[in-house]
Amino acid sequence: MESIGVVQKYLDSILEEIEYKIYSDFISIDTTIKKARKLFKVDFYEYQSQSTGLIRSRIFGSATLPIELQDHVDFVIGISEFIEDSFSKGNKIVNQFNKISNSIDSIVSSVPWPPSGIYEAGIPITPKVLRDFYNIPKDLIGSNPNNYQSIVAFNDYYSSEALEMFDLVYNISNQLVNVQPIGSLDCISSGCDQFESDLDVQFITALALNITTFFAAHEQGEWLLDWALTIQYQNPLPLVSSVSYGIPELDQCFVFQGDCTFFNYDNTAYVRRSNTAFQKLGLLGMTVVIASGDDGSISYQYVSGNCPLNSTLYCPAGGCLSKTTECPSFTIVSKQNGTTCFFPLGLGAQTCIEMYNDPMMPWAINQFIELNNASSSNCQARIESDWESFNHFHSDCTCTDLTAYEDDQYLITGYTFNPDQGSLFLPFFPGSSPYVTSVGATQILDNQQEILCSVDTGSSITSGGGFSTFQPQPWYQVESVQQYLNENPDALPPLYSFNTSNRVFPDIVMVGHNFQVMWSTTKNGSCPCIDYPLNGTSCSTPTSASFFTLINDKLLNLGLSPLGFVNPLLYQAKNEQPSVFNDITQGNNKCDHFYCCEYGYTTGPGYDLASGLGSLSYQPLEEYIVNLKQSKQKNQNKN
Repeated sequence: MESIGVVQKYLDSILEEIEYKIYSDFISIDTTIKKARKLFKVDFYEYQSQSTGLIRSRIFGSATLPIELQDHVDFVIGISEFIEDSFSKGNKIVNQFNKISNSIDSIVSSVPWPPSGIYEAGIPITPKVLRDFYNIPKDLIGSNPNNYQSIVAFNDYYSSEALEMFDLVYNISNQLVNVQPIGSLDCISSGCDQFESDLDVQFITALALNITTFFAAHEQGEWLLDWALTIQYQNPLPLVSSVSYGIPELDQCFVFQGDCTFFNYDNTAYVRRSNTAFQKLGLLGMTVVIASGDDGSISYQYVSGNCPLNSTLYCPAGGCLSKTTECPSFTIVSKQNGTTCFFPLGLGAQTCIEMYNDPMMPWAINQFIELNNASSSNCQARIESDWESFNHFHSDCTCTDLTAYEDDQYLITGYTFNPDQGSLFLPFFPGSSPYVTSVGATQILDNQQEILCSVDTGSSITSGGGFSTFQPQPWYQVESVQQYLNENPDALPPLYSFNTSNRVFPDIVMVGHNFQVMWSTTKNGSCPCIDYPLNGTSCSTPTSASFFTLINDKLLNLGLSPLGFVNPLLYQAKNEQPSVFNDITQGNNKCDHFYCCEYGYTTGPGYDLASGLGSLSYQPLEEYIVNLKQSKQKNQNKN
C-alpha cells in the first residue's frame, strides 16, 4: 500500500482523480497529451504505422519519473509501443531486401506459382475431423452457465459473417455459438487483419459448443502484459484463454521502439512481470493456452542467422530454380565496424538490416558471385527466390571452395559455422513461459498418422519449441526433461546451444495444418466469404483450449473446481495414465518458415523436446481428470 500511496501522491499533483484508476498491482491512466508530457517529462509526437497507416501518439526521447518513485514503479507501458509493426517485421525484411535485390545481377525469380495444394500435405481439418480423430463424443455440448472461454487478439478481429458461413458449411447450429466481444472495437474496416481471429473463433466455438466465448480484442500499442493485467478483472472470468501470438524472448523490447531500458527494465523484466500476471490468472482458476511459435527451434526475422543450413533441404517452401545446393549460405563482414551478416538466414538481424542501407552492399555481393562464376571455378553461384519471395543461395561449390571477395568495405566468404558469432536458437515468448500451457503443431497425414508439423513435410510452418533462454525449468517437468536428456544424448544439438536447467516448451501438441477457415473477402468483414486453408500453432492452440473448456464444463457440473493452471496435472498424467496422450514419434523442428538448419530437436517415443507430452485424446483425458479431482475431494472431505 505504501507504493500506491507514493505514486498516487505524484499523480494527484498533475491529474484529476477521474483520470486514473488504481488496481491491486497496477495503475491505468487516461489523460491528455499535455498532462502526459508533464507526467513523464518528455514530448509526445504522432507516428504513422508503416504496416497499417494508423496514427498514434508516442514519446519522442527518454521518459522520466521523479526519483522518489524509483522503488515503487516497476515500469510504464502504453507510451512507447509499436506492437503491430513488430508483428509485420518479416514482411518489412522481405520488402527491404527486394529493394536492393534489383541491384544484384545474379538473383533468379521463383518459378511460376504452382496449383493450389502446395501446403496441403495431409487431410483437410474440419470440426468433424477433429472430433473423430481426438475422441470427442459427437453429442458433447456444454451446459454449465458459469463456464466461459476467451480468444485473445492484438490488432486483429473476426468476421461475424464469416463465422456464420463457417457454421452453415459445417452444419453447426448458430444456437450453440455465442461470441461476446470485449475490449476494443472491430478494426477490420480500418485495416487490421482477420485471419488469426477468424481461425480462433470459428474452431474454438465449433468444438466447445454452447459455451460463451469472450473475444478479447486489443488495439494497436497493446501487448501481452496489457491483456494479462486487465483480463483478471473481467466478470465473469473466462476459465480458459487462448493466445496465438508471440515474439522472441529477447526481443520483447523490440515492441517498445527497440529499447525499453530508459524505464529501468529490459526484456527479462518484461517477461518476469508477465509471468507474475500469468501465475495470478492460474490462481484465479484460468487455464492459459499459448502457441509455441511457427518457426521451429531456430526462428526467423530476429535470428542471428548463425546456424548451418541443411544443404539437402534447400528452399523447402518451393519455387527455387534449383533443388539442392553445395553451399546454402555466405558470410558478409563489414570492415568498417566488424559486424557480421549471415545470408540468407540472418536477413532479419540488425547487422544485416544496417548493411542493406549501404548501396555498395549489393555491388559487393555481385562481385562475390561473379568471382565464383568465373571460368576457373564456375560454381553456378546465384541467389534464388522462393514462392514467398524469400531468398536462397545456390552454389555447385562447397562453402570452403568458394573464393572470398574483399574490398575496402566488405569481406564476403562461404559460410563457416562459429558458435561465438550468434546463438543457434531463439525461443518465443509467451509460449516459453513456465506458467502457461504451450502448444505446438502436428500434421495428420492421409494414412491418419500424426507427425510434427514442418515445412520439410509439406506444411507452411514448423512447430516451435526448445529451451528458454533464461526462464528456469519448472518443477513439474524436471523429471520428464532430465529423463529425455539422459536417454537421448545423440539426438541433441550442441550442448552449448541450450541450458538444460531452463524451461522446455511446448508442453503438448495438436494438429495445426490445413485448417479449413472461412474469411471475408471484403474490407469491412462482410461476405462474400471463401474457404482458405491455414497452418500454424495458431490452429492447434484454440483446438486444445476447447478441450480444457469442455473438461471444465464437466467439472463444474459435478461441483468440482475448474482446471486452472493445468501443466502439473498433464505431466502427472504422463506417468499415471499415458493413454491420455497420442505419442508423436516422427518429425523435428530444425526448420523455420523458409530455411532448414542442421540443428534442432526431434520427436521420439514418450516425452520429447519437440512435441512435449504429445497430442491430447479427449475421452481418456476427461476421465482421468474427473477421477483424480473426485478422489482428491473425497480425501479432503474425510479430513
